[in-house]
Amino acid sequence: MRGRPLRVVALTPSGDENCGVPEDADLLAEADALGALVNGHPENVAGTLTRLVEMLDESRDPIVIASVIQALGHAWNEEACLSVLRFARHPDEQVRLEVARSAPGGLETDAAAEAVAHVLIELAKDPVDEVRDWATFGLGSILDIDSTQIRDALADRLDDTHVDTSCEALVGLARVRMRERLNGHWSFFNPSRYHGLQSTPHTLLAILDCCQPYGI
Repeated sequence: MRGRPLRVVALTPSGDENCGVPEDADLLAEADALGALVNGHPENVAGTLTRLVEMLDESRDPIVIASVIQALGHAWNEEACLSVLRFARHPDEQVRLEVARSAPGGLETDAAAEAVAHVLIELAKDPVDEVRDWATFGLGSILDIDSTQIRDALADRLDDTHVDTSCEALVGLARVRMRERLNGHWSFFNPSRYHGLQSTPHTLLAILDCCQPYGI
């Protein structure tokens, strides 16, 4: 299972005259506290969700925005997920990364899943490796919907120069047994990229086809 790395930050002025260091430090601490409160505790979501969504507009500091988005992801709640989508094109890569991580969790309706899928498809093209990796993971292993657009996005990542991203695309397509989309896309499979993994593409696909939907 993927985990979120511990964040160590040094606060600096954001450049906004209404958003000084002390205020942002308080917001950062509050976001972390609320994230911990809802993480694994759905009974606490109702009492914290409104405040977390409000906090998205209370700072321009990308460190704070990313922390709030991370906390909303911990809520594993559809409203929380949808509230972060507007930050998918934020200029800060950490903010975009947190959107990719947080958006696919806790969705309950097809409409919400389709909205998230649209955003993840765009983030799967991000110039930052880790953003593409998490967006591809969300499309292929978290979202419980299928579409031609999602399959196309996953197929596009099979040849990704970032190994983890290409593996997530492979897992995602294997989940829907898209052999016809995988055939001819094995040029990316160079065993040296996988630290000595000894397997053929067809053997690997057969293994994946027999696995549970959310992992190898």
